[in-house]
Amino acid sequence: MINNGETDTGCVCFGKSRDGEAGYGEIISLYVLPAYWSTRQGYELMNFALNRLKKQNFDYCHL
Repeated sequence: MINNGETDTGCVCFGKSRDGEAGYGEIISLYVLPAYWSTRQGYELMNFALNRLKKQNFDYCHL
C-alpha cells in the first residue's frame, strides 16, 4: 500500500498462483489512483510484489 500521508494512493495484491502451478506466484491486482499514474507508483508496487515473490521462492509470475 502506498499512502501520501492523507489517503491511500495505490496498492498491490499478490501471492501463490490461483492456478496451483508449482513455482508460480501471481500479481492478483495493482491499483493506483489516476492522479498518481505518472509518479512511478505502479512501477514501485510491481517491483515490491516481484521481490517479495522471489523471496518466497516463486520462480515465475502470472499477471
